[in-house]
Amino acid sequence: MKTIQIDSDPQGARVECNNEDLGKTPTSFTVRTNPEGEFLGAWAGSPTVQFTAYPPPGSTNLYIQRKSFSPNGFFKAGDHIPAHMFFDLHLKSEFLNLSPESK
Repeated sequence: MKTIQIDSDPQGARVECNNEDLGKTPTSFTVRTNPEGEFLGAWAGSPTVQFTAYPPPGSTNLYIQRKSFSPNGFFKAGDHIPAHMFFDLHLKSEFLNLSPESK
C-alpha cells in the first residue's frame, strides 16, 4: 500500500480517481501497489488511472485539472505511484479537439 498526499491551489478542490470521490483538498488516498511501487493493472476495468480535480463551487477563472497514469499489465511496467500530487487550478488545460467543425 502507498499513500498519495493530494493538494491544490486553491485548496478545497473536489478530487476524484476514476470517478470515485476522494474528498476535498488537502486529502490523501491510499492505493495498492506492487514491490516496484507501480499502479496495479485491472484498475476497475480502466486502461488508465485518472485523478481529476474540480474547482470549488462558485469560483471563477479556475479550471478542471487531470493527471493520468498507466497501471502495470502483462509484460508491461506501470507508472510509479507518486508520494505527492498537486493540482494548480489556475492553469488552463490544453487539449486536442478531434470533432469535425459544423458547417
